[in-house]
Amino acid sequence: MGYYILSQDKTFRNQVVIDKSRLPEELRQLGYPRRKNYSEWNNSISGDKCFNLVVKSNADNYYSDFIENPYLLISDELKKVFISYESNLSCNCTILSDRGNKIQKVYWFCALEMADCLGTDSEFYPDHSIKELILDRKRIGNRKIFQVAGIREKRFIASLDVVESILRRPFTGICVEKAAVRVN
Repeated sequence: MGYYILSQDKTFRNQVVIDKSRLPEELRQLGYPRRKNYSEWNNSISGDKCFNLVVKSNADNYYSDFIENPYLLISDELKKVFISYESNLSCNCTILSDRGNKIQKVYWFCALEMADCLGTDSEFYPDHSIKELILDRKRIGNRKIFQVAGIREKRFIASLDVVESILRRPFTGICVEKAAVRVN
């Protein structure tokens, strides 16, 4: 089975930008989930919590279906696809608010499972950022959507069937790149 890296398409102009200086205190204290604090982070945001994130006001803001900075936010329609493959996916309703233009959009704050599936053949630069990502098929197990643990960068991975479902729908702002997978 093939796996693909999902990322936000940076070619769109006027992409919505979260105002990091106005993040809710709870998110500011937690930072972004990393391997060491993932369970604590996931427990803190799970449940029925809703978030209101202020975006930088721009009349031409573009709201893509997949936003990865500073947190993974997905549109309502993309969440339906993700949930159909990962029924235990932790998502919290998040409102993106452009106060200047009086616009609010519903998104879902996602905490994907951190999978320790980094292949031994993966290569790193001297600063420990990833040079070549290679996934270990055995360690992936039967996960469909997950985040790679053990690297500095955020890498969101989806299986071929999930990617096919995404590509059959009119989603925008998502880049899909084939991931290298080794079977050991």
